[in-house]
Amino acid sequence: MITYGLNKVRTLFNLFLIFIITPALCAAPVRKNVCIEKTCIIAEIAQLPDEIMRGLMDRENLPAGTGMLFVFAQEGYHDFWMKNMRFPLDIIWIDKDKEITGIIENAAPCDKDCRSFGVNEKTKYVLEVNAGFVRENNISVGQILTFP
Repeated sequence: MITYGLNKVRTLFNLFLIFIITPALCAAPVRKNVCIEKTCIIAEIAQLPDEIMRGLMDRENLPAGTGMLFVFAQEGYHDFWMKNMRFPLDIIWIDKDKEITGIIENAAPCDKDCRSFGVNEKTKYVLEVNAGFVRENNISVGQILTFP
């Protein structure tokens, strides 16, 4: 009788793992269309603490026309660094009204003694795109982004 009960509990637990936990761990990243005026990209969304901390680290590249949008729970001063990156980025800081408040172009990867990049404005979002994107698309402080 006890063995039957334990087997039932194990089966229920295994079903829980298969149908509840596994899909959450293997879920595809959320992506949204992000536009700066008429220039649009597909941005992977990073909003959970581990997603924000990991960012684009250890990736080989960032496909053209894509980026990563960091969505912070609180508006604040959000600094970034390029540790464990393999390619340079343009970094765009955006306030709660979705207005660009600062841009760093061609932030280079680093291994140690990494410099932090930030702006002197409170921001709610940060967009990382391939280096050269800002210049190629005439992106500047004051422009407004649209995304859901």
